[in-house]
Amino acid sequence: MSNVLIKRSIVAVVTMTALAGCSAATTDDAPKATETRTVEHLYGSTEIPVDPQRVVVLDAGNVLESVLALDVTPVATVVPKTTGTWPDFIAEKLPDDVTSVGMSEADVDLEQVIKADPDLIIVTSEDESQREFYDNVRGIAPTVAVGDVANEWKQTLTILGDHLGKQDRATQLLADYDARVADVQAQLGPNPGTASVIRVRADKLNYMGQEGAFIWTTLREVGFRAPPTQSIGTAEDSFFEVSMEQTNLLDADRIFVVTDGAAAEPGQFLDTVRTNPLFGLLQGDIEYLPSNAYLFGSIMKADKMLDLLESGTQ
Repeated sequence: MSNVLIKRSIVAVVTMTALAGCSAATTDDAPKATETRTVEHLYGSTEIPVDPQRVVVLDAGNVLESVLALDVTPVATVVPKTTGTWPDFIAEKLPDDVTSVGMSEADVDLEQVIKADPDLIIVTSEDESQREFYDNVRGIAPTVAVGDVANEWKQTLTILGDHLGKQDRATQLLADYDARVADVQAQLGPNPGTASVIRVRADKLNYMGQEGAFIWTTLREVGFRAPPTQSIGTAEDSFFEVSMEQTNLLDADRIFVVTDGAAAEPGQFLDTVRTNPLFGLLQGDIEYLPSNAYLFGSIMKADKMLDLLESGTQ
């Protein structure tokens, strides 16, 4: 559907709704208007319900996970573009009848979004380049744009807590997380050593940057550091590509091999990595993890990482 058609359909729906509202008789028994408030977000300010009841989340990653962690169940959302499914601990928080409205911003079914009858739409955006998508959906219902920066997941949780009227819940989640970090840090001791996070993609090998990657926020907080052979990067550097001949750069005391979906299947790229003689020379303890459960995410996945680190100390 072209952007022109999208905007026309939204205008038509909004106009019909407004006309219907004007033609309705006003009586003392008519429902009271929903209480609203104005919030600031990436693309300006929007008047939203104080207590939204029908939330549509047009994101399948950090933002959706944060909404679920805040005990808000969306009526509709998109599904993960790469895998089409969520890890079990996230899927179990979604109802079986949640409406799927697409796999990404590029193919969101706006008719399904309208049918979901949202009173709040949440979209994710990293920069101004995604403003057009926000403009295309904000006519359906009050819409806010929330940043999705990998190493700023705590800030995202706090912002969503405010937008959803769940400030206390967000504060409690972060306090519980900090307490768990302190416990795991005490178990690991003052010098847990080095860690390396390797991402195995369909045909590429990366290591995740200590300063920019989501998974490193938890590792760093409990005391791990990247080996000196790796560039720690900046807050904007989430990964660095390496060749099969540079496998020595990946060695550390603990090595987390995080693999994307199909790359972990027999005969795929993970097998190529594991059978590389240079990979066999790595000295650290190696753990294999699915990327959809650890690599990018929110407090739900940060807690999952703490579970893993805690189990390694027992």
